[in-house]
Amino acid sequence: MKEKVCSFFDSEEALFFSSGYQANTGVIACLAGQEDLILADEKVHASMKDGIKLSQANCFFFKHNDTRQFEKKLIRLKEKKDYRSIFILLESLYSMDGDFCDLEGFCRISRNYGAYIILDEAHSTCTYGKGRGLARELKLHND
Repeated sequence: MKEKVCSFFDSEEALFFSSGYQANTGVIACLAGQEDLILADEKVHASMKDGIKLSQANCFFFKHNDTRQFEKKLIRLKEKKDYRSIFILLESLYSMDGDFCDLEGFCRISRNYGAYIILDEAHSTCTYGKGRGLARELKLHND
């Protein structure tokens, strides 16, 4: 099963969770900690917000899908403190509004600042990128 999932998503590894809620809370709480910075779109799912709380990381929200405000905030925060890691929390398809994140813009910025993107593809998997999600459709899955 794992090999099929890795092949389908063109991924080296796969983790299985019993729900999207557990995936978001578990991944965020495991990867981020008190020495890290999380920048999250203000409209991320509540499960991501719960993961942020569990992680105890320094967290700031930015205006929905606003790459300019996000980059300005990132620069300002990096000048104030040296963080171990920086994580950007996004959803590929925001279910409440039905809009997509500017994944190309966020990937460009994350590369420039050495940040990691945690992308919730729950609402784009099986519907975009031949079922593989938005990141795969845009060929940004390795970012």
